[in-house]
Amino acid sequence: MYHSSNTQRFINNFFARATYLTEGMFFPKKVRRTIHKLLGNVKGKTILETGCGVGTLTMYLAEHVKPNGKIYALNEAKHEIDILRERIKKEGHKHIKT
Repeated sequence: MYHSSNTQRFINNFFARATYLTEGMFFPKKVRRTIHKLLGNVKGKTILETGCGVGTLTMYLAEHVKPNGKIYALNEAKHEIDILRERIKKEGHKHIKT
């Protein structure tokens, strides 16, 4: 089977806004809370999140690493990172780096 990362990036960029608008349906807060519970106490910690998408989990964890923690969020799809950057700016989370 052939895999093209360029095709994957194109599809991710195309659906980025839809992903953001439907994040609550496909990645509900209950799931985010479960992940947070599995991670344990993240206050003041540094987190590397690969494949952050539009930042659904990133934004949730951002509230829990404060005041001294940091989050480094990585993703291949430029449009998804652009959406995450908008969200970071809107919420004033200076401790998240993309």
